[in-house]
Amino acid sequence: ISACLVGSEMCIRDRLLAAPIEAGSAPLKCISLQCDDTKTAIAACNAVKEALLKQTGSLKVIMTNQDVDSDKFDLRITLELTRQDADVLAGHLIWVTQDNQSFTGPDVEVSSSDAPLQIKALNDWARGLLKVSDLPI
Repeated sequence: ISACLVGSEMCIRDRLLAAPIEAGSAPLKCISLQCDDTKTAIAACNAVKEALLKQTGSLKVIMTNQDVDSDKFDLRITLELTRQDADVLAGHLIWVTQDNQSFTGPDVEVSSSDAPLQIKALNDWARGLLKVSDLPI
């Protein structure tokens, strides 16, 4: 699957994939979101955190730049950026469930042809990233 959203210049590239949500699973309460500590990664991570909070409502999301104790979180997510330029951002999510199963979502890219990326573009990118990653939330 490959798709570009017209106007936002956000592209999604295939990669395999998401964890099915099991019937009867307990609702998640706390997620860790691990990101690098570069300026771009922190901005992207904040956008992903905000998108997670909007999507889930009552979920607690804790950002970190290091590995965390798996017992303290229902889901551990890592934002892996594969391209960081002033006018292009690309990356995917990797997540580990409580039973230590690891999954990787598809790459999502956003670009701007005439100016550096703005916050709105990052927010749109983060929402698209969550949508295609199919996280078990």
